[in-house]
Amino acid sequence: MILSVGEVNKNKNHKVGIKALAKLNEKNIYYVICGRGPLIEAHEELAYKLGVGDRVVLTGYRTDVADIYKMADVFLFPSFREGLPVAVMEAMASGLPVVCGKIRGCADLVMPDENGYFFELKNLDECAKKLEKAIVENNMLAVHNKRKAEVYSLNSIMKKYESVYKL
Repeated sequence: MILSVGEVNKNKNHKVGIKALAKLNEKNIYYVICGRGPLIEAHEELAYKLGVGDRVVLTGYRTDVADIYKMADVFLFPSFREGLPVAVMEAMASGLPVVCGKIRGCADLVMPDENGYFFELKNLDECAKKLEKAIVENNMLAVHNKRKAEVYSLNSIMKKYESVYKL
């Protein structure tokens, strides 16, 4: 299962995931998008038009996203722009490999071939290949992601604050 978490709007660019899903060789992979937004119906229509409507699930708003991260094989983050993407950090902490565009924020978190992969946002073939690669290499990438995400944990951040204020 490929997972994306975020508002379903133009900036989040989930249509790239739907189009890449249609290009995957493996036909029993699902793409789950957790979030609400103005493009849900348009994305559902696109999925059916591309013949993957039965494999794209737009869940709407969820309060159990932590459980959904545990069920996924890879996290897809195709946003056009972000600051420091919390959804990517959550995916990393869950041990998911991350496939994303090389944008600010993601470039600070993802190390290619270590914990995920970058793709050019308009290159659907590259996105599909990176998704397939991340699914195959899931276990290796998971170890690195959990370790890297620990830097952003509450415990780690509190220690850094303490060191600053205790001069």
